[in-house]
Amino acid sequence: MMQYIAIELQSSIHIGEAKPDFKFLPTQEIIPGSVIRGTLA
Repeated sequence: MMQYIAIELQSSIHIGEAKPDFKFLPTQEIIPGSVIRGTLA
């Protein structure tokens, strides 16, 4: 069963992916469940 939550941010957020060989981290379009679980832990 899929569950969805809505999060309204009050400021900018940067959730990076695994660092490639570039000097910057690309951002993700979604907030992964592991980030939400880590925030609530």
